[in-house]
Amino acid sequence: MRIALMGMAGSGKSFWSEKLEKAGFIRFCCDELIAERLSSEMKDAGYEEGNVAGWMGFPYDPGYKKREAHYMECEREVMEEIIGLISGTELHSDQDVVIDTTGSFIYIDDGLLQEVRKRVRLVLISTPDDVQESLLQAYINHPHPMVWRDFFQQRPGESHKEALARCYPKLFKSRRMLYEKYAHFSIDYYALRAQGFTVNDLIARIRRLEELWGSR
Repeated sequence: MRIALMGMAGSGKSFWSEKLEKAGFIRFCCDELIAERLSSEMKDAGYEEGNVAGWMGFPYDPGYKKREAHYMECEREVMEEIIGLISGTELHSDQDVVIDTTGSFIYIDDGLLQEVRKRVRLVLISTPDDVQESLLQAYINHPHPMVWRDFFQQRPGESHKEALARCYPKLFKSRRMLYEKYAHFSIDYYALRAQGFTVNDLIARIRRLEELWGSR
């Protein structure tokens, strides 16, 4: 089984990819690989190793656009590297693999996304509308790297927090459309949080979805 978990930051991608790693999957964490590539830039800017969120900042910070573009360049390079490893001879053909993607994974170019789709099954952890507010608050209170593209537009007299709250639903909606466009299949956010749901249940669920997909 070779899969990539995709969805908004906070949807549970890292949690479940770590569970899958403990179950024997080889795990590629895009966040960690991007942080490695940005280590010198973060050090030069005075940020601790791995603090990509601090280095990148919020969309209203000076220089954010430049850092956002560099982050996306690193993300594309990381995904190309992962796909190269999966496509080559480094991994045994029957080795289970999980890719823990970033929330902005769907912004890399379409050609590379299509290549990823050929190599792995893209599993979307769908995030319902009622979870938007908690995801936004998590981002504000505990920042993580966030690619806003052009969805953040602060109005005159509007505070940073007000602008984030107003623009986030637009970003959320846009990303969801792209996730659904590229995903092979999806798993509900709440299903993964059901009492007693285990990593073995997740693997079984993905296998069933894979069978349904293959029978189309």
